[in-house]
Amino acid sequence: MPFKPRESKHIMGDILEPKDFDKTYDKQKELVNGGLDRENLPEQAFDKDAFKQYSFQQFFQTYFKMEEQYVQTTMPTGLSPDDNACNTVGSYYGTYAGGWIDTTNDRYKIKQELKEGMCQIEMNCWAFLNKASAGGRYNSGTVSDISWYQFQLVFNGSVVAETDRIFRQACTVHLMANVPCSAGPCEVKIRWRHSGRPNGPYYELGAPLFYFSGGNLLLINRYR
Repeated sequence: MPFKPRESKHIMGDILEPKDFDKTYDKQKELVNGGLDRENLPEQAFDKDAFKQYSFQQFFQTYFKMEEQYVQTTMPTGLSPDDNACNTVGSYYGTYAGGWIDTTNDRYKIKQELKEGMCQIEMNCWAFLNKASAGGRYNSGTVSDISWYQFQLVFNGSVVAETDRIFRQACTVHLMANVPCSAGPCEVKIRWRHSGRPNGPYYELGAPLFYFSGGNLLLINRYR
């Protein structure tokens, strides 16, 4: 037989407006906390020694750089010997063919257990785009050859922050995001990508392209 719900009629007080619920709930809270609130609790009633460490938040930190499988350290032959920019390590076409690259080394990620609340995520690093002029072009290139690179912050598989395309040859990169989090495991990492370069009289196809290092990845977990 099909289920037949019991009939009933709502009486006053069965359904509350939000404000009515808050008023009722506030009375119960006053009983639980002894009537203490920000109005009658002295400002100097507690000091930092009254609280255990990590009572309100916890933080995690790690170092990161470009992973070694993308880095060329041996310079190709035939490059201009007086061009110091060609002597800088970096990615090259033998290992990078475009698109976003995920961090795969767990050493350069943050993988921890979080408590429900809020996460503040920050990253800093320095980045170097090999052999770009002040105009953002590779060594005497044209406007169509303008070079750039980008970074992303990734939290549990979702991108939470992204830089615009950066056209400077060398700079410090900073990203920050604040996201809500549930209790459980988390993974924080970065992604990167950069433009390519054409082959021609001013472009050494085998020369390193892009490199970053000195990275700091920080996660602050504030409890609800």
